[in-house]
Amino acid sequence: MTYDQLQTLVGLLGIDGSLVCAVRGHLFDGQPHKEAAHARGIDPALLRRAIDQLTEAEFRIRSAFVCHTPGCWEIIVGHGDHHRAPGRIALAVGDEVRLVCMRVSVMVPVKVTQRPDSPHGYYRGVVLGMEHSSMRYHRGDGVMFSDDQAVLSAGSRKPRRPIPV
Repeated sequence: MTYDQLQTLVGLLGIDGSLVCAVRGHLFDGQPHKEAAHARGIDPALLRRAIDQLTEAEFRIRSAFVCHTPGCWEIIVGHGDHHRAPGRIALAVGDEVRLVCMRVSVMVPVKVTQRPDSPHGYYRGVVLGMEHSSMRYHRGDGVMFSDDQAVLSAGSRKPRRPIPV
């Protein structure tokens, strides 16, 4: 979260001045939250709730307004992959997969939040923890993808739908 994003969220959530200073001390100056709270005369539990509220608000806003479309991700399963044909894997809400960025071939961890509405639709998810870098993907960003773009966790195999003979 940047300083401008913090100021915007503070304004939207109606958080007061001394609590904002403590949040800023914790998030930007690297102070432990108890130390930041005591320095400004605030209850540490109140500061922890405010930080959690700001983080949740940032996460929800980011996932609603920032969406990386299926064109951002490489297709990793082809019609020649008999062990995993496209459209044969059914992901569940809450599953964690990785998507491969089309531009720089970096794996981005994603949590599935919504299944497709139709057989030809796209899954929706949110980016999980990414290392802080100059990447365009940030924790909480929304994504759309198909099952043939998802890299499953090592060793986990999802049950396949029966292939008609």
